[in-house]
Amino acid sequence: MAYDPAHHVVVLYGGLVQDRNEGIAASDTWTWDGSDWTMVSPKTDSPGDREGPVMVTAGNRILLFGGRWYNVKYFGDVWTWDGKTWSRIDRAPTPPGRQNAAVAWDSVDESLFVYGGAGLRADAGIGGQGKPLGDAWTMRNGGWTEVKAAGPPATANASGIWIQKTKAAGVLFGITCPNPTNASWHWNGTAWTQAPKSRIPSRWGAAVAQDAEASVVVFGGSDEPGC
Repeated sequence: MAYDPAHHVVVLYGGLVQDRNEGIAASDTWTWDGSDWTMVSPKTDSPGDREGPVMVTAGNRILLFGGRWYNVKYFGDVWTWDGKTWSRIDRAPTPPGRQNAAVAWDSVDESLFVYGGAGLRADAGIGGQGKPLGDAWTMRNGGWTEVKAAGPPATANASGIWIQKTKAAGVLFGITCPNPTNASWHWNGTAWTQAPKSRIPSRWGAAVAQDAEASVVVFGGSDEPGC
């Protein structure tokens, strides 16, 4: 989910909804106005059922990137919400599909930054975890460019932020397989740098958000090894 400045609501899309098995991928859209939730759309074919998409506030709108339909189909597309409908805004070729990538909005370059996430794992079943990825991409004016620079190890379930002070995208936490990490990497548009490790214990899948002053709040996540 992400805050939509144009409509003054938080927008939630899709995810994994509880059922009798391991959950079912959804495509419903909800908004939170500070008092209550409203279902705006119960189901949409576009972007369609998916779990693990990442949403960010991008200027005066919100963007949704990626996600997957179980360990079968992974998405690398970008969508925006106008208050009533979703519209795709990028074009092929796109990054390889992935879920739970680290995503940040570069307010200087007006571009979307994407790093890592989990992609298709052919040796696992339909409900299996994806394979950690180590590539980085930027999208500007609908077109994608791969970042060709050595940086973090392949990392899934990391969190992305925009560091206003240094004008850099940050990649925090995640799982590098088999262990979670509390590393912090910064991309300034030219090169990667690794910041001192956080005092926060290692974790992946944490909830991370920024306020209007760009302060970062981190909550929860898992410290379980895996992959």
